[in-house]
Amino acid sequence: TFERLNNAGEVFVREKKTENASYLVDTFGTLATKAQEITFIMRSGENPILDHTRGYLHRYVQYAMREKDIEVVFQGARVLGNIAVASAQKGLTQTVYGMIDEISEIAFFGIKEKMPSIITDICNNYYIQLIGIIIGNKRIDGHVIVKDILGKIAKNVHYTFFAIGTGYLPNDFTTKTSNSKPYD
Repeated sequence: TFERLNNAGEVFVREKKTENASYLVDTFGTLATKAQEITFIMRSGENPILDHTRGYLHRYVQYAMREKDIEVVFQGARVLGNIAVASAQKGLTQTVYGMIDEISEIAFFGIKEKMPSIITDICNNYYIQLIGIIIGNKRIDGHVIVKDILGKIAKNVHYTFFAIGTGYLPNDFTTKTSNSKPYD
């Protein structure tokens, strides 16, 4: 079950077995990919199995964030972003909308842990990909989702510039470039 996977992952994170912990993130990603192949007859635009799978992955990433395991969080951002992009391509509006806050939570963790050029950057990249897919997808109610994504990007940029201004983050080229990338 997913709870057993999460329990095993928590042990890997606690014991600093990063390779095993990251492999578990990819396992969730594979399960989510397979779940996306399931088409529900009476539920257009929904996939409860996929939502269940990504929910457990998100809980696992939240645990890694509490334990400050940067690698597992980064891998989690990568896999959750891939799930969001694939879900948008399939027209799964509710899944995509639910993932926006999850990705934002990870992006904020990147700022808080002084990793905006790594973690926050990948989250913003997935946001940009989602906007491109949603704008061209007639199966997704895009105006609400795009508005929310743009708000999350603006929030990430605001927090990063605030952190630079207070001296919490370095005032260097890398931080500024990764922070302004969504606006390129």
